[in-house]
Amino acid sequence: MKLGRSIILFVVALFVLFSLTYGSDVVHPDMNFCPRVLKGLCGPCLDSCSFKTCEEEFNSRYKGAQPRSCRCDTTGNTHMCSCWIRCG
Repeated sequence: MKLGRSIILFVVALFVLFSLTYGSDVVHPDMNFCPRVLKGLCGPCLDSCSFKTCEEEFNSRYKGAQPRSCRCDTTGNTHMCSCWIRCG
């Protein structure tokens, strides 16, 4: 009797685990991401004048941008942020 309950409990636990994680990394097909660049930002990447990361810069300029795969490049006293943002 205890073995039967243990098996049922195990099967239910597996079902719950898989149902909670199934499709959690799926991007919605109606969401399009486009590359965008912000140039001439003040200061170098790690010590910008605005104290914002590239993700924060894009979110402050484009509402609902959801920036992904950002890259920061420093040239002289300025930096440039490149991100993929939601465009549709």
